[in-house]
Amino acid sequence: MALGEELGMEPGSIVTGKMVAALRNLGFDKIFDTNFSADLTIMEEGHEFLHRLTNGGVLPMITSCSPGWVNTVSFTLLRANETKANLVCRFLLEKKNYLSTT
Repeated sequence: MALGEELGMEPGSIVTGKMVAALRNLGFDKIFDTNFSADLTIMEEGHEFLHRLTNGGVLPMITSCSPGWVNTVSFTLLRANETKANLVCRFLLEKKNYLSTT
């Protein structure tokens, strides 16, 4: 939806069909909707959660789909491998995190 806004369309405009048409015009033979794979992931995670819950498995479950998890891992990796080259990346991540909490 943000793509539509970048192209001058109303906020919230659905542009899925336009994206598929543009990719086909560029020569793509196959185009996959990632919403379907996200649905499959949710189903698998649900099954795994129920299995763990009913069989005394390890909890909590953590998913890489969680923005909080992605930010934590990104921040941790940046700190662990800090060099002059990625110092700017760390600064930008810290600024983004600060702005999202204010």
